Amino acid sequence: MKKTGNTKLITVGELVKELTGYEKKHWDWNVEITAEGVEGEEEDPTCIITGMELDKDGDLRIEIEEEWAGGGAYYVGELLEQLKDFDAGTPVYLAGGSLLFSIDDQGGIFAETDEDDDTLSCYATAFGDYEEEPSVKASEVKKTVHMDRKGAIALVAMTVVIFFGLCYNIYALAVHSIRHAVWENIGGVVLCVLLLVICGATLYYSKEK
Repeated sequence: MKKTGNTKLITVGELVKELTGYEKKHWDWNVEITAEGVEGEEEDPTCIITGMELDKDGDLRIEIEEEWAGGGAYYVGELLEQLKDFDAGTPVYLAGGSLLFSIDDQGGIFAETDEDDDTLSCYATAFGDYEEEPSVKASEVKKTVHMDRKGAIALVAMTVVIFFGLCYNIYALAVHSIRHAVWENIGGVVLCVLLLVICGATLYYSKEK
């Protein structure tokens, strides 16, 4: 479990925006992190990304480990591709070696290293201890969010259609249209009003949730 306290976390959108600037020329460069605040055999070690997933709070946890550990590594294009699976407003933090890190963004997040090194680097500062917790699959969270949005859009569209149906029935009553019996228009008005109340209540309580 993480406790950020007053630590400000950057978002997925900020990461994507800056990485996109390097995608064209340096899409195959490795991404490395200098982990500041780590004590041990090597202070402020260079780390690489080994994976990422959403935590139970819906924040994106990027797993890192020291470069010498021989784990996985992400290059710019691959990291961008995976980040696009998450909502742009999702807060991001790093976790590795039992510590939590926030990515520094003063004057920009990433910096190019020597051309011969083919590496894009950033700095991260330790802000707390890290206790492992159950993960949430990003695909499931994203799917749920997308389904909720699509459902809300469909409900709004249905509400608009019902509203026009109500207007039509009221107009038909006002001009005494002979296309339908009066009782049909009255029934149409009552039905439309009932459906509008249901749709409105559904939209209201889904927002509250």
